[in-house]
Amino acid sequence: YAKALSFDDNHIRALLGLARLFPEKALQYYSKVISVNPKHHEALTARARVFLLEGKIEKAARDGREAVRWAGELYAEPHSILGAILYSQGKYEEGRTRYEKAMEIDPHSAEARFGLVEYHEFLHQYDQALAEVEKVVLEAKDQPLWLERAGNTCYSLGVEFDEKGKKKRANSC
Repeated sequence: YAKALSFDDNHIRALLGLARLFPEKALQYYSKVISVNPKHHEALTARARVFLLEGKIEKAARDGREAVRWAGELYAEPHSILGAILYSQGKYEEGRTRYEKAMEIDPHSAEARFGLVEYHEFLHQYDQALAEVEKVVLEAKDQPLWLERAGNTCYSLGVEFDEKGKKKRANSC
């Protein structure tokens, strides 16, 4: 990355690479990319995620909306991150809509799929959340990330599934 930046200090791929290598400086690198190309949905999405993690919700929302604007219907991740931001603002219906759009774009997106599960959790609709997780377990035979997330969700809701996806145990959730 240093070599690329020595030729061009605005080299977008190098800046994005450095943001992944040095998370403590990620915001600086993503901001530089956006200053070079304000429509760069990948940098906008990544910066929105950083702002969300830092609790800077308004800045996250601004970047999330811009990322969706420029990514359109080609990329799921901007929709998913905007869904998470909207959930953090208590805007559950709007957030669910973003996650649904992300699932339309990429039906294999674990982030989007579990964003829809979280919708039910936020509304304390645990039976619906469990029904969604059961679907995931049955559909996720070859998707370890989905199974891992399903396991984490089941643990938090107090439910276990056997190797065939059948509910083994549930408690008071």
